[in-house]
Amino acid sequence: MSNCSGIVISSLDVTFRSENERLEVLKNFSITIQKGEYTVILGPSGCGKSTFLRILAGTLQRVIPTCEVKGNIEIKLCQGDKEYKIGLAPQSYSLVPWRTVLENVLFPKILTTNKITDQDRERATSILEMLGIGCFGKTYPSELSGGIAQRASLARALFTESDLLLLDEPLNAVDLYERERIQSLLRNYTQKKGITTIHVTHDIYEAAFVASRIILMTGRPGKVHSDICLSPINRDLLFRESKTYHALIAQLRATFNSWTDNYIKPEDWGGQ
Repeated sequence: MSNCSGIVISSLDVTFRSENERLEVLKNFSITIQKGEYTVILGPSGCGKSTFLRILAGTLQRVIPTCEVKGNIEIKLCQGDKEYKIGLAPQSYSLVPWRTVLENVLFPKILTTNKITDQDRERATSILEMLGIGCFGKTYPSELSGGIAQRASLARALFTESDLLLLDEPLNAVDLYERERIQSLLRNYTQKKGITTIHVTHDIYEAAFVASRIILMTGRPGKVHSDICLSPINRDLLFRESKTYHALIAQLRATFNSWTDNYIKPEDWGGQ
């Protein structure tokens, strides 16, 4: 990457292979994400959104060793030789069943150093409280509802203090009121800390609310259909009720329904 910091994906092709089948998941997928940007990858189910996150997390070929990945992936999120840290909230939650919720949040630190300080516990507890599940710290995953388990997975990703935060449908099991509250929290929390965030969803309401930028994908094989930059204003209740928000939702819905090749221009929905 030349003079900028961020992520550059060039001509990415991903194919899943089996003995008798060949499935193209991503085709000529190219995007550039600036450091500190909150990018939403929006598209229909099966278009390769989660596959893209697994590639960035470095887990795809461990899970599916027969997949074929071509193209160039360049990530530069730190200065000098320092390695960047990744926080991941997967769809599957991936909570360790024999650890409590608090211990699951602390688990990245347990794995890397096997040493937990009082400060670590305080920070992990604070994140759980911020997400509305502080009272579940001593509870085990088998005792949790899907919405609570999903928030615990998100808390673990936030605890990592990552340079790159990868969110795969992070709130789809959370009830509507809490989902809206956490959407606002996530957007403002990551922007304040300058965390580069990639948030995968097929929910146009969520995308329109949290994103600094929306990458709208076609159906499989996934390609970039539209690249939409949004105003950097705070996301709160006033924004959710604004004409700009509802106009953007209408445009996204119309695009999903039509799948024309027309670019969604900012002036069509009042953005900047």
